[in-house]
Amino acid sequence: MPPADPAFVPLMAALDVRGLACLVVGAGKVGARKAASLAHSGAEVDIVATQVGQEARAVKGARCLERPYAEGDVATYRLVVAATGDVLVDRQVVAEALAAGVFVLDASGAGQVARGGTFTMPAVLQRDRLLVSVSTSASAPRYATWLRDSLAEQVRPEHGLAAAILGEVREEMLASGRRPKELNWRRIRMSDMLDMLREGQVGPAKELVRRCLSW
Repeated sequence: MPPADPAFVPLMAALDVRGLACLVVGAGKVGARKAASLAHSGAEVDIVATQVGQEARAVKGARCLERPYAEGDVATYRLVVAATGDVLVDRQVVAEALAAGVFVLDASGAGQVARGGTFTMPAVLQRDRLLVSVSTSASAPRYATWLRDSLAEQVRPEHGLAAAILGEVREEMLASGRRPKELNWRRIRMSDMLDMLREGQVGPAKELVRRCLSW
């Protein structure tokens, strides 16, 4: 097993890509999945590929351009995904994106993100406002997907609803003049709140949070 690069320390971040011009080069299964994820998050997605299959065409909101990748295509985009499966083409896309200062994901299967692009897209479990991301830094994406699916058994819908309620009450408290450091979240009996939400008692759960933060 090759040793991990000790200089590579990935930064996990949640990006707001709404309205962001994004290019996906390649329309196979990988390209279609990446395009769908970007479009779901509100990005303006163009898919460029010599052949665009039904899966890519089904990505809602994406524009499909059935043609080969052309030199300079990345210039007008803020974020690029190289996913043709053709190593030479993917390398060209990555190299041009890096030269243009554009964030690029190398989905060619070449391995660790540091050897190719500048970011990866983790496997994501979404429960309302709650996002749980799993990444192996592109070294084992199928394992990341398996682990994400396994976590779905523990991270239930009530956890997402709890995040939404906590955010709502936090905004109420801040609007009333309370400072963030005054809100002691340790006072909230999370297990009690989750039990209430599991039983559909949204109102009582919200009142529990308010009482705990008002101490």
